[in-house]
Amino acid sequence: MASVTVSLDRRIRTREGLYAIRLVVSHHGHTARIFLGIHIAREEWNAARRVVIGNPNRNALNAYIAQRLTEARNALLQITATGAHKKATVFELRDMIQARINPTEETEESPVTFCQWYEQFVQHHENRRTREIYKATLNRIREYDASASSKTFDDITKAWLDAFFMWCAKTSPSVNARNIHLRNIRAVFNDAIDNGITTAYPFRRMRITPVPTRKRAIPIGQLREIMTCDVPRLKRRYYDAFRLSFLLIGINLVDLCNLPKNAIQDGRLVYVRHKTHKAYSVKVEDEARAIIRRYRDATKLVRFCTDIGYRNFNAKLNRNMPDDVTAYSARHSWATVAASLDIPDDVIALALGHTPRNATTDIYIRRDLRKVDGANRRVIDYVFNK
Repeated sequence: MASVTVSLDRRIRTREGLYAIRLVVSHHGHTARIFLGIHIAREEWNAARRVVIGNPNRNALNAYIAQRLTEARNALLQITATGAHKKATVFELRDMIQARINPTEETEESPVTFCQWYEQFVQHHENRRTREIYKATLNRIREYDASASSKTFDDITKAWLDAFFMWCAKTSPSVNARNIHLRNIRAVFNDAIDNGITTAYPFRRMRITPVPTRKRAIPIGQLREIMTCDVPRLKRRYYDAFRLSFLLIGINLVDLCNLPKNAIQDGRLVYVRHKTHKAYSVKVEDEARAIIRRYRDATKLVRFCTDIGYRNFNAKLNRNMPDDVTAYSARHSWATVAASLDIPDDVIALALGHTPRNATTDIYIRRDLRKVDGANRRVIDYVFNK
C-alpha cells in the first residue's frame, strides 16, 4: 500500500554539515523523496517522533512540515481513489503527488551530483582496501573530466563511459584493470537507483567483458620441486611462506602474515579471511606444523614479515620465487591439484571459501569439514609422492 511519511535524509550532507528534511513516498517496496526546502543539523531531528527539536525555529518548522505532510497524504488519497497509482512506479507516484501539492512554491534543491553520491557510497564501506579501490576510480574520473564534480547522474552517459574507458588505456592497458573502474561506477549507479536518487542507468546497453587471465597454477613437476628442494638461507623464508600457504589450502599471504599466536585451536587453524570476512577452519597437517615451529613468534603464529611488513614481504617473495610463481600461485595450484585428483567441485569450493553450485550440497558439506580435511591430505600426499 502506498504511503507518505517524513524523515531526515542522512545520505547527503551539505558543506555546512546540514541534512535535508524530505517527504518519503513508499510504493511497491520502493521509495522516492520530495524535498521540503529545509536543512537542519542531525542532532536537531527526533527520528522517533519525526519532529524538529533544539532549533530556534522548531515550532514554525514543525508546523510547516505537518502542513506539507497532510497535503501530500490528501493528494495520495485522491490519487488512490482514482486507481492511478496501481500501475505507477514510485517515481511516477511522487510526481503525481508533487503536481497536486504545487511544490514550485518551495525552494528547489540542487540535484545530487554523481561525485557527491560516490563519496558517500565509499564511506559506507568498512573495509579499508575496498575504500581505496573505489577512491582510485574516483581519482581517475576527476583526472579525466575536469568538470566531473558538477556532473549529475544523467551526465554520465554510455558515450561518457566509453570515452573514459579508452582514456584509461593510456596508462592502464589491461582491460581487466579498466573493467574495475567500470564496475565501481556501476555499483554507485545501482546504489543511487536503490535509494531513489536517479533513474538513469547507462549500463543498460553496456557489457563489462573480462579478458581471460593467465592460469596461475604451477605444473606438478615444478610444484614438487618448490615444495621439497633445498634453497639458500636468504630465500628460505620466502619458499617456506609459499609452502605453508599451499599446505593450508592456499591461505592468502596477508592472512598468513597476520595470524595471531593462538590461531591454532585443537589442531585446526581458525581465522577470518581479510578479503571476504569469511571464517575458515583448516586442519594443520604435520608438514605445515613443522614450518610453523621454525617461525614461531611472540605475538604472531609465524614471523614471516614482522620486520618488513606484509606488502614488502609479498614483493620480495614474488622476486625470490621462480619465474611466474607468486604468492597467489599456491591457492590456484592447490585447487588445480585437487581437481586432478577428482575431488568433487563442491568440496574444493568449500575448501577455498567459494559458494558451491548446489545449495543443498553446500549445507551438507558445511556440517562435515572432514571432507575438506581428507581432500587436503590427498593433495599433500600427491605432491610429496606419498
